[in-house]
Amino acid sequence: MTNVYIAIGILVAVVLLYLLFQNGKKASLKKVVWYNNWALKMRLAHSSEKYLMAQLNTVSGKLEGCDVKIFEKITGSNNKSQYLHTFIQFEPSPFNFEFDISRKSSGGISNFEVGEASIDDLFIFVTNDADKFRNLLNSEVINNLKLANAYLGTGISADAEKFEHYFMGGLRKEEQTEELEALLNVMTALIKANK
Repeated sequence: MTNVYIAIGILVAVVLLYLLFQNGKKASLKKVVWYNNWALKMRLAHSSEKYLMAQLNTVSGKLEGCDVKIFEKITGSNNKSQYLHTFIQFEPSPFNFEFDISRKSSGGISNFEVGEASIDDLFIFVTNDADKFRNLLNSEVINNLKLANAYLGTGISADAEKFEHYFMGGLRKEEQTEELEALLNVMTALIKANK
């Protein structure tokens, strides 16, 4: 009789694993569809590649004359936990100096201030060239920064190689494309201000 209970337990476990796998597969395919639709809206190209049980999405093209790539990446080793991140990268960087913009709530110390409390109280600015950075912070950039403040998370950074932002945990639902667009608006406004 014990063997029957063990067999039933194994069968239940297999069925549950199968249903979990199928649910994950459906969610992954649904994400491919909304990434593709968003890429079409933005006039960018979309592709996806299989990674274990997931599909990793990539959206690429040109914005403000610069090559942009928005992609999902699994980080971490096989022996430790793995995490999904979504990166926005303009590469090569359109900037020839370094800067970092993040939310004040994320901690850190600014080495640059705009001089307006409504801005300096919200953001941490770090740069290696205050004059060039000041020239970027026009009204369009400031307005887009305020609109994207809640989404800054890891911040926006630039160096001589790349200009990027990444979402820890990646994008999990279609509504988050609004966050993605808000951050792209900041980044493209910074690129325009640099021209």
